[in-house]
Amino acid sequence: MAETHEDGLTLANDLFVGVQGLVKAIVKALADGHIDSREGIRLGLRGLPLVESMMDLIDGADPVAQTDLLWVLQHGEWSIKE
Repeated sequence: MAETHEDGLTLANDLFVGVQGLVKAIVKALADGHIDSREGIRLGLRGLPLVESMMDLIDGADPVAQTDLLWVLQHGEWSIKE
């Protein structure tokens, strides 16, 4: 769980980047014709920690932070203006 709203947004952005990397790996494997059951399982297992981290992040946040965190998980980076 993130300590501050800013920490949560940073973590959400990191998770967004991780999901992008996973999607790129899946697309590359499909393009290369290397998706078999073993590769599918490997890629699926790679996604499980990302999903668990997202759930933990959202479950531990207050309602306002949840809205912001979900936006970042859907769209990418959110910068906080000081």
